[in-house]
Amino acid sequence: MAYPAFHDFVALLFVYNDLLKEAANRNMRDKIMDELYHFFCEKDGRVLKYKEYFEKNQVIAEAYRFISGVIQYIKKQNNNPKHKRYLKI
Repeated sequence: MAYPAFHDFVALLFVYNDLLKEAANRNMRDKIMDELYHFFCEKDGRVLKYKEYFEKNQVIAEAYRFISGVIQYIKKQNNNPKHKRYLKI
């Protein structure tokens, strides 16, 4: 979290996910989160498809591992019926 852009992006993911928890917005949120998951985490997604472009840059590789882990965590929590919110509002 030494890089503010990565911190801000992860914070944006959590806030976006929490703000769109209501039933009326959930389908749109899930669609966007599925697109992010595909982009970052699936083998035919853009990041893993072209991973050789970034493998040698340690900062990008570390950031990718962290951000993809956060996206996987959010997706898992969204599928958990007992999960309510990340933020205490």
